[in-house]
Amino acid sequence: MSENSGFPRITDEGYEKMPTFRAEQLGTVAKRVLEGAGASEQEASVVARELQGANFVGHDSHGVMR
Repeated sequence: MSENSGFPRITDEGYEKMPTFRAEQLGTVAKRVLEGAGASEQEASVVARELQGANFVGHDSHGVMR
C-alpha cells in the first residue's frame, strides 16, 4: 500500500524512510483509521477529505499525520 520516500524519520533503532501513499490511498487509510476510532462513515469521510486536502496543499502538519 505504501512506498518509502526520501524523507527519513527517527526511530529507536535509527533512521527509517517515511512511508508515502498515493492520493486515493491516503484518503482511504485516513477514513478507515477514523472509522476504527469510532467515527461514523459520514464523519470519517468528511474529516479524511479535509486532512487529505491539507496534505495536498503542503500543510502536512495539519494533514493525515496529525
